[in-house]
Amino acid sequence: MISTETVLTAALVGGVMASIAFVAYQAVKEARIKRNKALYELTRELENQPTPVAVNAVVLSKSFKSRVEGTRSPRQVSEYTVTFRTEDGETAEYAVPQEIFMTIEEGQESTLVTIDGQFFDFSDGEDTPKEDAE
Repeated sequence: MISTETVLTAALVGGVMASIAFVAYQAVKEARIKRNKALYELTRELENQPTPVAVNAVVLSKSFKSRVEGTRSPRQVSEYTVTFRTEDGETAEYAVPQEIFMTIEEGQESTLVTIDGQFFDFSDGEDTPKEDAE
């Protein structure tokens, strides 16, 4: 015959095991919810990223302006701008980094890339100056 003590011990062990299983299940469930939420937020972020726009363009002109700002600690600020004519005949002027300004030439044809209407890049690896630029 099984003693009452054995039955109570078995019931207690079963209850503890059930509690442990429930806690583990809840932890896994919460981890899945967090992972799914993070994945959802990442997907939304990627969907809201601006799309780059690439068009063939030619460099019409380049300009450089420099000015001094500040009185206590004056510093020189330089602005580099390039005017492009796109393949559809439109002209557009963009501020560009000094590194790009120094490497491109008037008449050069390449791919102009903008993001949200801002200059991003002007290169496709096959840049060649155009001799009859306007």
